[in-house]
Amino acid sequence: MADCHAGPGLKLRDYQQEAVAAAASRIAPGANVLLVMPTGSGKSIVISAIVDCLDGRQILIITPRKRLLLQTCTRLRHHGVLSAGLGNDLGHGHRVVAGTYQTMVRRSEMAAPDVIIIDECHLVPPDGSYAELLRRFPRAAVVGLTATPFRAQRHIRYCGIDWQQGFEVPMVDLIDQGVLVRPISMSTGKGFSMPEDETASLEEVTTRIAPGLRASVASERRSRCVVFCADIAHAVFTAGQLRAQGEASVHVVHSKQRGDVQEAEIQAFQSAAGRSWLINVNLISVGVDIPCIDAVAILRNVSSLALLIQMIGRGLRIFDGKADCLVWDYGNGTRRFGFIDDPRLDANEAGTAPPSQKTCPTCSALLLALARSCPRCGHEFSRSVSLNDAASGSPLLSADYRVATYGGARVTRDARGIWIVQHELIDDGVRLVSTTSARSEADARMAVRPAGTSVLVRRLAGRQVKICCTHRHPPS
Repeated sequence: MADCHAGPGLKLRDYQQEAVAAAASRIAPGANVLLVMPTGSGKSIVISAIVDCLDGRQILIITPRKRLLLQTCTRLRHHGVLSAGLGNDLGHGHRVVAGTYQTMVRRSEMAAPDVIIIDECHLVPPDGSYAELLRRFPRAAVVGLTATPFRAQRHIRYCGIDWQQGFEVPMVDLIDQGVLVRPISMSTGKGFSMPEDETASLEEVTTRIAPGLRASVASERRSRCVVFCADIAHAVFTAGQLRAQGEASVHVVHSKQRGDVQEAEIQAFQSAAGRSWLINVNLISVGVDIPCIDAVAILRNVSSLALLIQMIGRGLRIFDGKADCLVWDYGNGTRRFGFIDDPRLDANEAGTAPPSQKTCPTCSALLLALARSCPRCGHEFSRSVSLNDAASGSPLLSADYRVATYGGARVTRDARGIWIVQHELIDDGVRLVSTTSARSEADARMAVRPAGTSVLVRRLAGRQVKICCTHRHPPS
Protein backbone atom coordinates (compact mmCIF):
# COMPACT_ATOMS: atom_id res chain seq x y z
CA MET A 1 0.00 0.00 0.00
CA ALA A 2 1.35 3.41 -1.00
CA ASP A 3 2.12 6.23 1.43
CA CYS A 4 -0.90 8.39 2.23
CA HIS A 5 -0.82 12.14 1.73
CA ALA A 6 -3.30 14.81 0.71
CA GLY A 7 -1.73 15.76 -2.58
CA PRO A 8 0.90 18.35 -3.49
CA GLY A 9 1.35 21.16 -0.98
CA LEU A 10 -1.11 19.80 1.60
CA LYS A 11 -0.47 18.30 5.02
CA LEU A 12 -2.95 16.14 6.87
CA ARG A 13 -4.05 17.09 10.37
CA ASP A 14 -3.78 14.37 13.02
CA TYR A 15 -7.49 13.48 12.92
CA GLN A 16 -7.39 13.35 9.12
CA GLN A 17 -4.46 10.93 9.25
CA GLU A 18 -6.45 8.75 11.68
CA ALA A 19 -9.46 8.78 9.34
CA VAL A 20 -7.34 7.77 6.34
CA ALA A 21 -5.59 5.01 8.29
CA ALA A 22 -8.93 3.70 9.59
CA ALA A 23 -10.36 3.52 6.08
CA ALA A 24 -7.25 1.98 4.50
CA SER A 25 -6.98 -0.72 7.17
CA ARG A 26 -10.61 -1.79 6.74
CA ILE A 27 -10.85 -1.88 2.97
CA ALA A 28 -11.72 -5.40 1.83
CA PRO A 29 -14.09 -6.89 -0.76
CA GLY A 30 -17.67 -6.19 0.27
CA ALA A 31 -16.76 -4.01 3.27
CA ASN A 32 -18.76 -0.84 4.06
CA VAL A 33 -16.57 1.58 6.04
CA LEU A 34 -18.14 4.69 7.57
CA LEU A 35 -16.12 7.84 8.35
CA VAL A 36 -18.01 10.53 10.30
CA MET A 37 -16.40 13.97 10.05
CA PRO A 38 -18.09 17.33 10.76
CA THR A 39 -18.74 19.93 8.10
CA GLY A 40 -15.54 21.91 7.57
CA SER A 41 -13.22 19.11 8.73
CA GLY A 42 -11.76 18.53 5.25
CA LYS A 43 -13.51 15.45 3.88
CA SER A 44 -12.30 16.15 0.33
CA ILE A 45 -8.70 16.20 1.62
CA VAL A 46 -9.29 12.85 3.31
CA ILE A 47 -10.74 11.42 0.09
CA SER A 48 -7.63 12.53 -1.80
CA ALA A 49 -5.38 10.89 0.80
CA ILE A 50 -7.37 7.64 0.69
CA VAL A 51 -6.93 7.54 -3.08
CA ASP A 52 -3.18 8.00 -2.57
CA CYS A 53 -3.19 4.96 -0.31
CA LEU A 54 -4.89 2.84 -2.94
CA ASP A 55 -2.30 3.18 -5.67
CA GLY A 56 -3.02 0.81 -8.55
CA ARG A 57 -6.67 0.14 -7.66
CA GLN A 58 -9.69 1.14 -9.73
CA ILE A 59 -11.69 3.74 -7.79
CA LEU A 60 -15.18 5.17 -8.26
CA ILE A 61 -16.00 8.40 -6.41
CA ILE A 62 -19.66 9.44 -6.09
CA THR A 63 -20.86 12.85 -4.90
CA PRO A 64 -24.42 14.23 -4.62
CA ARG A 65 -23.79 17.55 -6.35
CA LYS A 66 -21.67 18.98 -9.14
CA ARG A 67 -20.08 21.57 -6.85
CA LEU A 68 -18.78 18.81 -4.56
CA LEU A 69 -17.60 16.88 -7.62
CA LEU A 70 -15.50 19.82 -8.81
CA GLN A 71 -14.03 20.30 -5.34
CA THR A 72 -13.10 16.62 -5.08
CA CYS A 73 -11.67 16.36 -8.60
CA THR A 74 -9.54 19.46 -8.08
CA ARG A 75 -7.93 17.76 -5.07
CA LEU A 76 -7.24 14.67 -7.21
CA ARG A 77 -5.87 16.44 -10.28
CA HIS A 78 -2.42 14.88 -9.78
CA HIS A 79 -3.92 11.38 -10.09
CA GLY A 80 -5.77 11.76 -13.35
CA VAL A 81 -9.54 11.75 -12.96
CA LEU A 82 -12.16 10.97 -15.55
CA SER A 83 -15.30 13.00 -14.86
CA ALA A 84 -17.87 13.19 -17.62
CA GLY A 85 -20.05 15.30 -15.36
CA LEU A 86 -17.49 18.12 -15.57
CA GLY A 87 -17.14 17.74 -19.32
CA ASN A 88 -13.43 17.02 -19.39
CA ASP A 89 -10.61 14.79 -18.23
CA LEU A 90 -8.82 16.53 -15.36
CA GLY A 91 -5.71 14.35 -15.56
CA HIS A 92 -3.64 11.97 -17.58
CA GLY A 93 -5.24 8.63 -16.72
CA HIS A 94 -8.54 7.06 -15.76
CA ARG A 95 -7.75 4.98 -12.68
CA VAL A 96 -10.13 7.25 -10.78
CA VAL A 97 -13.64 7.82 -12.14
CA ALA A 98 -15.75 10.47 -10.43
CA GLY A 99 -19.26 11.75 -10.91
CA THR A 100 -22.55 12.65 -9.31
CA TYR A 101 -24.77 9.69 -8.55
CA GLN A 102 -27.29 11.03 -11.08
CA THR A 103 -24.62 10.52 -13.79
CA MET A 104 -23.28 7.22 -12.49
CA VAL A 105 -26.65 5.45 -12.33
CA ARG A 106 -27.13 6.15 -16.05
CA ARG A 107 -23.77 4.71 -17.09
CA SER A 108 -24.27 1.15 -18.27
CA GLU A 109 -20.58 0.48 -18.90
CA MET A 110 -17.67 1.28 -16.63
CA ALA A 111 -14.68 -0.57 -15.26
CA ALA A 112 -15.61 -2.53 -12.13
CA PRO A 113 -14.19 -0.53 -9.22
CA ASP A 114 -12.16 -2.09 -6.43
CA VAL A 115 -13.22 0.73 -4.09
CA ILE A 116 -16.25 3.02 -4.16
CA ILE A 117 -15.93 6.27 -2.18
CA ILE A 118 -19.23 8.07 -1.42
CA ASP A 119 -19.23 11.64 -0.18
CA GLU A 120 -22.31 12.64 1.87
CA CYS A 121 -23.22 8.95 2.15
CA HIS A 122 -26.21 9.69 4.39
CA LEU A 123 -28.05 10.59 1.18
CA VAL A 124 -27.85 6.99 -0.10
CA PRO A 125 -31.38 5.54 0.10
CA PRO A 126 -31.85 1.89 1.10
CA ASP A 127 -33.38 1.11 -2.29
CA GLY A 128 -33.82 2.68 -5.71
CA SER A 129 -31.33 3.42 -8.49
CA TYR A 130 -28.55 4.53 -6.11
CA ALA A 131 -28.67 1.25 -4.19
CA GLU A 132 -28.88 -0.65 -7.48
CA LEU A 133 -25.65 1.03 -8.60
CA LEU A 134 -23.88 -0.30 -5.50
CA ARG A 135 -25.32 -3.77 -6.00
CA ARG A 136 -23.78 -3.88 -9.48
CA PHE A 137 -20.36 -4.11 -7.81
CA PRO A 138 -20.83 -6.49 -4.85
CA ARG A 139 -17.10 -7.14 -4.38
CA ALA A 140 -16.15 -3.48 -4.22
CA ALA A 141 -15.23 -2.04 -0.85
CA VAL A 142 -17.34 1.01 -0.03
CA VAL A 143 -16.04 3.97 1.98
CA GLY A 144 -18.71 6.47 3.03
CA LEU A 145 -18.03 9.93 4.42
CA THR A 146 -20.57 12.20 6.06
CA ALA A 147 -20.95 14.85 8.74
CA THR A 148 -24.47 13.64 9.51
CA PRO A 149 -24.90 9.84 9.69
CA PHE A 150 -28.67 10.10 10.01
CA ARG A 151 -31.60 9.35 7.73
CA ALA A 152 -35.22 9.81 8.79
CA GLN A 153 -34.09 10.40 12.41
CA ARG A 154 -32.26 7.06 12.50
CA HIS A 155 -28.58 6.27 12.24
CA ILE A 156 -27.75 5.16 8.69
CA ARG A 157 -26.41 1.85 10.04
CA TYR A 158 -30.07 0.87 10.32
CA CYS A 159 -31.21 2.20 6.94
CA GLY A 160 -30.38 -0.52 4.42
CA ILE A 161 -26.57 -0.52 4.14
CA ASP A 162 -24.58 -2.43 6.73
CA TRP A 163 -22.16 0.40 7.55
CA GLN A 164 -19.29 -0.45 9.90
CA GLN A 165 -18.06 2.52 11.91
CA GLY A 166 -14.46 3.12 10.93
CA PHE A 167 -13.76 6.55 12.39
CA GLU A 168 -15.52 9.51 13.98
CA VAL A 169 -14.19 12.84 15.21
CA PRO A 170 -16.60 14.81 17.44
CA MET A 171 -17.50 18.34 16.42
CA VAL A 172 -16.61 19.65 19.89
CA ASP A 173 -13.07 18.23 19.59
CA LEU A 174 -12.47 20.20 16.39
CA ILE A 175 -13.90 23.34 17.99
CA ASP A 176 -11.50 22.92 20.92
CA GLN A 177 -8.61 22.41 18.47
CA GLY A 178 -9.49 25.58 16.58
CA VAL A 179 -10.37 23.72 13.38
CA LEU A 180 -14.00 24.89 13.60
CA VAL A 181 -15.65 27.86 15.32
CA ARG A 182 -18.30 27.51 17.99
CA PRO A 183 -22.00 27.86 17.06
CA ILE A 184 -23.97 30.05 19.47
CA SER A 185 -27.76 30.01 19.52
CA MET A 186 -29.40 33.43 19.61
CA SER A 187 -32.71 34.40 21.15
CA THR A 188 -34.72 37.43 20.07
CA GLY A 189 -37.06 37.30 23.05
CA LYS A 190 -40.61 36.13 23.37
CA GLY A 191 -42.67 36.28 20.22
CA PHE A 192 -45.77 34.94 18.57
CA SER A 193 -45.58 31.17 18.03
CA MET A 194 -47.58 29.58 15.24
CA PRO A 195 -48.57 25.99 16.11
CA GLU A 196 -48.07 23.44 13.36
CA ASP A 197 -51.76 22.63 13.08
CA GLU A 198 -52.84 26.20 12.37
CA THR A 199 -52.88 27.86 8.97
CA ALA A 200 -50.66 30.90 8.57
CA SER A 201 -49.06 32.88 5.83
CA LEU A 202 -45.31 32.49 5.51
CA GLU A 203 -45.22 36.04 4.24
CA GLU A 204 -47.09 37.33 7.32
CA VAL A 205 -44.72 35.65 9.76
CA THR A 206 -41.64 36.60 7.72
CA THR A 207 -42.76 40.24 7.69
CA ARG A 208 -42.67 40.15 11.50
CA ILE A 209 -39.33 38.32 11.57
CA ALA A 210 -37.32 40.46 9.14
CA PRO A 211 -36.93 43.69 11.18
CA GLY A 212 -35.84 41.89 14.34
CA LEU A 213 -33.48 39.56 12.49
CA ARG A 214 -31.85 42.44 10.64
CA ALA A 215 -31.47 44.47 13.84
CA SER A 216 -30.03 41.51 15.75
CA VAL A 217 -27.54 40.61 13.00
CA ALA A 218 -26.46 44.25 12.77
CA SER A 219 -26.09 44.69 16.54
CA GLU A 220 -23.92 41.57 16.72
CA ARG A 221 -21.69 43.00 13.96
CA ARG A 222 -22.16 40.03 11.67
CA SER A 223 -21.00 40.54 8.08
CA ARG A 224 -22.09 37.39 6.20
CA CYS A 225 -25.47 35.83 6.96
CA VAL A 226 -26.94 32.82 5.14
CA VAL A 227 -30.72 32.41 5.41
CA PHE A 228 -32.63 29.15 4.83
CA CYS A 229 -36.23 29.51 3.62
CA ALA A 230 -39.18 27.17 3.03
CA ASP A 231 -39.32 27.42 -0.78
CA ILE A 232 -38.22 29.62 -3.68
CA ALA A 233 -41.14 32.03 -3.38
CA HIS A 234 -40.41 32.42 0.34
CA ALA A 235 -36.72 33.06 -0.39
CA VAL A 236 -37.57 35.79 -2.90
CA PHE A 237 -40.07 37.34 -0.47
CA THR A 238 -37.54 37.26 2.40
CA ALA A 239 -34.94 38.98 0.23
CA GLY A 240 -37.48 41.70 -0.55
CA GLN A 241 -38.21 42.21 3.14
CA LEU A 242 -34.53 42.61 3.95
CA ARG A 243 -34.07 45.08 1.11
CA ALA A 244 -37.08 47.00 2.39
CA GLN A 245 -35.31 47.20 5.77
CA GLY A 246 -32.40 48.97 4.05
CA GLU A 247 -30.06 46.03 3.36
CA ALA A 248 -28.14 46.75 0.15
CA SER A 249 -26.37 43.41 -0.43
CA VAL A 250 -29.04 40.68 -0.55
CA HIS A 251 -28.52 37.71 -2.87
CA VAL A 252 -30.85 34.80 -3.70
CA VAL A 253 -29.77 31.39 -5.01
CA HIS A 254 -32.11 28.53 -5.87
CA SER A 255 -32.39 25.41 -8.00
CA LYS A 256 -34.24 27.11 -10.87
CA GLN A 257 -31.29 29.38 -11.67
CA ARG A 258 -28.53 28.52 -14.14
CA GLY A 259 -25.24 27.47 -12.59
CA ASP A 260 -23.46 30.65 -13.71
CA VAL A 261 -26.17 32.79 -12.08
CA GLN A 262 -25.80 30.88 -8.81
CA GLU A 263 -22.04 31.33 -8.89
CA ALA A 264 -22.36 35.06 -9.59
CA GLU A 265 -24.72 35.51 -6.63
CA ILE A 266 -22.44 33.58 -4.28
CA GLN A 267 -19.39 35.55 -5.42
CA ALA A 268 -21.24 38.84 -4.93
CA PHE A 269 -22.24 37.72 -1.44
CA GLN A 270 -18.65 36.92 -0.52
CA SER A 271 -17.06 40.04 -2.00
CA ALA A 272 -19.56 42.66 -0.77
CA ALA A 273 -18.01 45.61 1.05
CA GLY A 274 -20.41 45.61 4.00
CA ARG A 275 -22.98 43.31 5.52
CA SER A 276 -24.27 40.76 3.03
CA TRP A 277 -27.08 38.18 2.94
CA LEU A 278 -27.35 34.92 1.00
CA ILE A 279 -30.95 33.65 0.80
CA ASN A 280 -31.63 30.05 -0.26
CA VAL A 281 -33.87 27.05 0.31
CA ASN A 282 -31.52 24.08 0.40
CA LEU A 283 -28.86 24.85 -2.20
CA ILE A 284 -26.26 25.98 0.35
CA SER A 285 -26.76 23.15 2.84
CA VAL A 286 -24.39 20.62 1.20
CA GLY A 287 -21.17 20.95 -0.76
CA VAL A 288 -20.68 24.71 -0.45
CA ASP A 289 -17.47 26.03 1.08
CA ILE A 290 -17.97 29.68 2.14
CA PRO A 291 -15.78 30.19 5.24
CA CYS A 292 -16.74 33.85 5.70
CA ILE A 293 -20.29 32.95 6.82
CA ASP A 294 -20.58 34.08 10.44
CA ALA A 295 -24.37 33.98 10.89
CA VAL A 296 -27.06 31.45 10.02
CA ALA A 297 -30.80 32.20 10.10
CA ILE A 298 -33.29 29.34 9.76
CA LEU A 299 -36.68 30.62 8.59
CA ARG A 300 -38.30 27.24 8.03
CA ASN A 301 -39.40 24.20 9.94
CA VAL A 302 -36.68 21.54 9.78
CA SER A 303 -37.85 17.97 10.34
CA SER A 304 -34.56 16.35 9.23
CA LEU A 305 -31.74 16.17 11.77
CA ALA A 306 -29.13 15.77 9.02
CA LEU A 307 -30.38 18.90 7.25
CA LEU A 308 -30.38 20.93 10.47
CA ILE A 309 -26.76 20.03 11.24
CA GLN A 310 -25.72 20.70 7.64
CA MET A 311 -27.37 24.13 7.78
CA ILE A 312 -25.61 25.15 10.98
CA GLY A 313 -22.39 23.64 9.68
CA ARG A 314 -22.27 26.22 6.88
CA GLY A 315 -21.04 28.75 9.41
CA LEU A 316 -18.50 26.68 11.35
CA ARG A 317 -15.48 26.94 9.04
CA ILE A 318 -12.65 29.12 10.33
CA PHE A 319 -11.97 32.49 8.72
CA ASP A 320 -9.76 35.50 9.48
CA GLY A 321 -11.26 37.52 12.34
CA LYS A 322 -14.12 35.07 12.88
CA ALA A 323 -14.51 33.89 16.47
CA ASP A 324 -17.87 32.07 16.31
CA CYS A 325 -21.04 31.64 14.29
CA LEU A 326 -24.37 32.93 15.56
CA VAL A 327 -27.52 30.93 14.80
CA TRP A 328 -31.07 32.32 14.73
CA ASP A 329 -33.59 29.46 14.54
CA TYR A 330 -37.17 30.61 13.90
CA GLY A 331 -38.38 27.08 13.19
CA ASN A 332 -38.49 24.18 15.60
CA GLY A 333 -35.36 22.28 14.57
CA THR A 334 -33.00 23.05 17.44
CA ARG A 335 -35.81 22.71 19.98
CA ARG A 336 -36.92 19.39 18.47
CA PHE A 337 -33.54 17.66 18.22
CA GLY A 338 -31.65 19.12 21.19
CA PHE A 339 -27.88 19.34 20.99
CA ILE A 340 -26.47 18.96 17.48
CA ASP A 341 -23.53 16.96 18.89
CA ASP A 342 -25.80 14.74 21.01
CA PRO A 343 -29.20 14.76 19.29
CA ARG A 344 -32.43 13.02 20.06
CA LEU A 345 -32.88 10.56 17.21
CA ASP A 346 -36.57 9.93 17.92
CA ALA A 347 -37.47 13.60 17.76
CA ASN A 348 -40.14 13.49 15.07
CA GLU A 349 -43.15 14.77 17.00
CA ALA A 350 -45.47 12.01 15.91
CA GLY A 351 -42.83 9.38 16.47
CA THR A 352 -43.12 8.27 12.85
CA ALA A 353 -42.19 9.65 9.46
CA PRO A 354 -44.61 12.23 8.07
CA PRO A 355 -47.16 10.87 5.59
CA SER A 356 -46.11 10.82 1.94
CA GLN A 357 -49.70 11.15 0.63
CA LYS A 358 -52.87 13.06 1.41
CA THR A 359 -56.47 13.09 0.17
CA CYS A 360 -58.15 16.01 -1.54
CA PRO A 361 -61.08 17.07 0.68
CA THR A 362 -63.15 18.12 -2.35
CA CYS A 363 -62.89 15.17 -4.76
CA SER A 364 -61.09 12.52 -2.60
CA ALA A 365 -58.21 12.18 -5.08
CA LEU A 366 -55.03 10.69 -3.59
CA LEU A 367 -52.16 13.18 -3.89
CA LEU A 368 -48.56 13.61 -2.83
CA ALA A 369 -48.27 15.23 0.59
CA LEU A 370 -46.37 18.19 -0.89
CA ALA A 371 -49.08 19.00 -3.45
CA ARG A 372 -50.38 22.57 -3.14
CA SER A 373 -53.37 22.05 -5.43
CA CYS A 374 -55.41 19.15 -6.74
CA PRO A 375 -54.87 18.59 -10.49
CA ARG A 376 -58.26 16.88 -10.70
CA CYS A 377 -60.61 19.49 -9.22
CA GLY A 378 -58.33 22.49 -8.64
CA HIS A 379 -58.71 22.57 -4.84
CA GLU A 380 -56.04 24.83 -3.29
CA PHE A 381 -54.45 23.57 -0.08
CA SER A 382 -53.56 26.06 2.62
CA ARG A 383 -50.11 25.61 4.11
CA SER A 384 -49.55 25.02 7.80
CA VAL A 385 -46.57 27.00 8.94
CA SER A 386 -44.45 25.94 11.88
CA LEU A 387 -42.55 29.17 12.35
CA ASN A 388 -42.04 31.58 15.21
CA ASP A 389 -41.44 35.31 14.90
CA ALA A 390 -38.77 35.05 17.61
CA ALA A 391 -35.60 32.94 17.51
CA SER A 392 -35.67 30.24 20.18
CA GLY A 393 -32.13 30.43 21.54
CA SER A 394 -32.19 26.67 22.16
CA PRO A 395 -28.75 25.34 23.22
CA LEU A 396 -26.64 23.74 20.46
CA LEU A 397 -23.61 21.99 22.00
CA SER A 398 -23.75 19.59 24.92
CA ALA A 399 -20.23 20.54 26.01
CA ASP A 400 -21.38 24.11 26.75
CA TYR A 401 -24.14 23.02 29.11
CA ARG A 402 -24.49 20.98 32.26
CA VAL A 403 -27.36 19.49 34.22
CA ALA A 404 -27.27 20.97 37.71
CA THR A 405 -29.48 20.39 40.76
CA TYR A 406 -31.38 23.15 42.52
CA GLY A 407 -30.44 23.80 46.11
CA GLY A 408 -31.87 26.64 48.19
CA ALA A 409 -33.24 29.93 46.89
CA ARG A 410 -33.30 33.46 48.34
CA VAL A 411 -35.68 36.24 47.32
CA THR A 412 -34.60 39.86 48.05
CA ARG A 413 -35.33 43.39 46.86
CA ASP A 414 -32.54 45.78 45.86
CA ALA A 415 -32.30 49.53 46.36
CA ARG A 416 -34.05 50.20 43.04
CA GLY A 417 -37.06 48.15 44.09
CA ILE A 418 -36.28 45.25 41.76
CA TRP A 419 -36.94 41.79 43.12
CA ILE A 420 -33.98 39.41 42.91
CA VAL A 421 -34.07 35.61 42.98
CA GLN A 422 -30.80 33.87 43.79
CA HIS A 423 -30.67 30.11 43.29
CA GLU A 424 -27.94 27.87 44.57
CA LEU A 425 -27.20 25.06 42.12
CA ILE A 426 -24.95 22.07 42.58
CA ASP A 427 -22.97 20.74 39.62
CA ASP A 428 -20.75 17.73 40.38
CA GLY A 429 -20.39 18.90 43.97
CA VAL A 430 -19.54 22.49 42.98
CA ARG A 431 -21.91 25.13 44.36
CA LEU A 432 -22.97 27.65 41.72
CA VAL A 433 -25.17 30.73 41.82
CA SER A 434 -27.85 31.84 39.38
CA THR A 435 -29.39 35.31 39.72
CA THR A 436 -32.60 36.46 38.01
CA SER A 437 -34.79 39.53 38.44
CA ALA A 438 -38.56 39.94 38.65
CA ARG A 439 -41.02 42.84 38.47
CA SER A 440 -42.96 41.89 41.58
CA GLU A 441 -42.64 39.75 44.68
CA ALA A 442 -45.31 37.42 43.30
CA ASP A 443 -43.31 36.91 40.08
CA ALA A 444 -40.17 36.34 42.13
CA ARG A 445 -41.87 33.71 44.28
CA MET A 446 -43.16 31.94 41.17
CA ALA A 447 -39.60 31.81 39.80
CA VAL A 448 -38.36 29.80 42.78
CA ARG A 449 -37.66 26.18 41.88
CA PRO A 450 -38.00 23.33 44.40
CA ALA A 451 -34.76 21.99 45.82
CA GLY A 452 -33.64 18.70 44.30
CA THR A 453 -34.99 19.26 40.77
CA SER A 454 -32.60 19.37 37.81
CA VAL A 455 -32.06 22.14 35.30
CA LEU A 456 -29.88 22.78 32.27
CA VAL A 457 -27.30 25.51 32.88
CA ARG A 458 -24.52 27.23 31.02
CA ARG A 459 -21.49 28.19 33.07
CA LEU A 460 -20.41 31.81 33.00
CA ALA A 461 -17.47 33.46 34.74
CA GLY A 462 -16.56 32.32 38.25
CA ARG A 463 -19.41 30.59 40.08
CA GLN A 464 -22.11 32.28 38.01
CA VAL A 465 -24.31 30.26 35.67
CA LYS A 466 -27.17 30.97 33.29
CA ILE A 467 -30.29 28.81 33.56
CA CYS A 468 -31.46 27.76 30.11
CA CYS A 469 -35.09 28.21 29.19
CA THR A 470 -35.10 24.98 27.16
CA HIS A 471 -34.38 21.76 29.02
CA ARG A 472 -32.38 19.08 27.20
CA HIS A 473 -33.31 16.69 30.00
CA PRO A 474 -36.74 17.16 31.65
CA PRO A 475 -36.55 18.13 35.32
CA SER A 476 -36.79 15.12 37.61
